[in-house]
Amino acid sequence: MSERLTVICTTVARPRCAETFLRSLRASMPDVPVVLGEQAETPVLGDLCAELHAGHLHLPFDCGVSRARNALVGAISTDYFLLTEEDFRFEAAPDVGYCMRFLDANPQFLGVTGALQDLRAKPTTGRVAHNFAFDTAGCGLIVLSIDIIRTRGTQFEGSTVRHCHMGPNWGVFRRSMFAGLGLHWDEDFKIGGEHIDFYLRLARRFPDILLGFSERLVCQHVDDDDPGYEDLRNRRDWLEMFRSKWPFRYRYDLGGVLRMFETYDKPEPVPNPSADRWRNLYREQRDEAARLARKLAAATRET
Repeated sequence: MSERLTVICTTVARPRCAETFLRSLRASMPDVPVVLGEQAETPVLGDLCAELHAGHLHLPFDCGVSRARNALVGAISTDYFLLTEEDFRFEAAPDVGYCMRFLDANPQFLGVTGALQDLRAKPTTGRVAHNFAFDTAGCGLIVLSIDIIRTRGTQFEGSTVRHCHMGPNWGVFRRSMFAGLGLHWDEDFKIGGEHIDFYLRLARRFPDILLGFSERLVCQHVDDDDPGYEDLRNRRDWLEMFRSKWPFRYRYDLGGVLRMFETYDKPEPVPNPSADRWRNLYREQRDEAARLARKLAAATRET
């Protein structure tokens, strides 16, 4: 396994948090290659990485999570990579072996995202996987938790890998697809917006590529911020970039809140409506995407 997968993680202004992450990772996965991308004017984590037999990639301070992730993917050569963040912790070794075997057997999947046990004081909906539906008339993005609207799954070794458009911010990914298809995080998004933008582009541009979610891959998400990090984290400049890039007027998380992109920080509670409308819309768009994927595959075979 250690020859086929590399753990990648970027960090900025959180050296203590990053150290705790690396020690937790090494306690559960002592032999797996790791590369830490440190965004810093003067890096301070090189010696720690050497001590823990982890690679260290020095990146410009505050170059952004997107640029850092792209650099990390470009710096490795293993078949797969495990995408992580420095405030993740590992009570037990995540089952990356299962994910790699699944991806070996299912080449149409880009990756398998994993479950997050969100132990933070203010958990978010990012701990589960979601699908998208698009309200074209109202210019809306509908985000549908797979726990609310059940989706298709692929059975493998006694477990189900559930299909999704967007998973939590970690998982096992096939590196060759990033290289072959030019997949990347948009470097205009330093922090905020890069996650959903990546998966929206994937769903729109490559409807034949699948993404999975498995609860066999699990870690813990904790509150562990170094002083000063919040100033970097809580920026809202991504919203204007997102609005200029995507034609959405609003985002509605089914069962949650409605956010108008012009007033994103003022979510509106929505009485929980019947999910039938959004379930049917999602299924219609999913089936249309599947038809397009089959058409593209047939055209490719003919050429």
